[in-house]
Amino acid sequence: MLTKDLIKCHQRGGKVVPLFINADHPDHQGTADQLLAVFRSTPPPTRADIDQLTQPLIQVHGDPVLARGLRKLLEDRSDFGHGGEEDQPAIREAVFEASAAVLKGVPPEDLDAYREAVRQRIEPSPDTLTADLYADLPANEQLLRFRDLSARDLLLRYNTALVQALLLRARALEVELDDPDPAKLRRLLKYMRFWRLLATIRRVKSKRGKTANRLQLTIDGPASLFEGSKAYGLQLATFFPAVPTLDTWRLRADITWKGKSRKIDVSNKSSPLWTYRRMGAYVPDEIRMFHRQFKEKSKAWGIVATPDFLDGGDQVLVVPDLTFQDGDGKLIHLELFHRWHATPLVERLGLLDRQPDLPLVIGVDRSLAKRADIAEAIEESRVFAERGFLFRSYPSVKRVTKLLDTAASQLSCEQLEP
Repeated sequence: MLTKDLIKCHQRGGKVVPLFINADHPDHQGTADQLLAVFRSTPPPTRADIDQLTQPLIQVHGDPVLARGLRKLLEDRSDFGHGGEEDQPAIREAVFEASAAVLKGVPPEDLDAYREAVRQRIEPSPDTLTADLYADLPANEQLLRFRDLSARDLLLRYNTALVQALLLRARALEVELDDPDPAKLRRLLKYMRFWRLLATIRRVKSKRGKTANRLQLTIDGPASLFEGSKAYGLQLATFFPAVPTLDTWRLRADITWKGKSRKIDVSNKSSPLWTYRRMGAYVPDEIRMFHRQFKEKSKAWGIVATPDFLDGGDQVLVVPDLTFQDGDGKLIHLELFHRWHATPLVERLGLLDRQPDLPLVIGVDRSLAKRADIAEAIEESRVFAERGFLFRSYPSVKRVTKLLDTAASQLSCEQLEP
């Protein structure tokens, strides 16, 4: 991730405009290749080596901030360490104690004699004297693993990283998708669930009427939160590369930049960006555990494939986290609200109050429910007592099955049909 001093942008008409680069420009690709050569070098360099080898490239570069930004992205793809199992602080302590003991006696005749005297006092291994006593210091850590990539991919990642760094300062984020491909949209929603982001999704009309199927996703930004904004901001920024996987998209956000309210506005027309290639099969441990426990403990209900959307009426679309089905084929959907989901939760409570027949139950993280405004919204909700519950980290099977039974008894058969 780019730090604030590495963000290249300019302000124009109340907007912050990222200064994207041409990933196909020979000069940029040449810079990327030179930096990559340092990280690919053999034997693997230390942090100090990397700094020493890249600093001249940065100093003579026409745009040193760009060059430093590219190096930062390469460092983010690197794992450093001293590569051994030695306890370096213990080794230093042993050497210093042995040295002090030698110096208390008759001074050795020369440096070689001094070293030999120290070596004889070191236990259990006198070889530690010849080792690098400071190998564990950050500057001396060696590059253990580097996730290599092409020069062009690095430049595309830089463009994407500019947007990601600005999104860390967002108060609200809005994404518009025109005629999204169903498979790509499904993948985007999968990324949202994975990063525990929750959006208000609506079908909207384009201003000129050119697009019949336009979706608008509104997501709270980290700057709108009372706590946990740093972690949430990282999740939002990490989610962004999933957006350009859609063919036609536009992202707008309100951000705070240099103490002032500004906007960013980027789209598929702005610049080629690096995007996620595919969504891995990784499932968070708590979700995997819930699936397993639910299968073991619930006899009346089972977890089935979740639909992309649940029609909430008034052009509002709900994206459930889980869908349950009983032996008669009745379906009830579950949506979970974590500590970052204050605005979507208030909207969902209002939706359920207006449409109590919607086959939806909701779970609210207790850390979110502690907020005074959220506690008040829950208290004022007409349906939360029968259709909602509180949880920590992830809901219990007992609480979910009880709520499913209650909801099934209240809703009509027509509302619960697939």
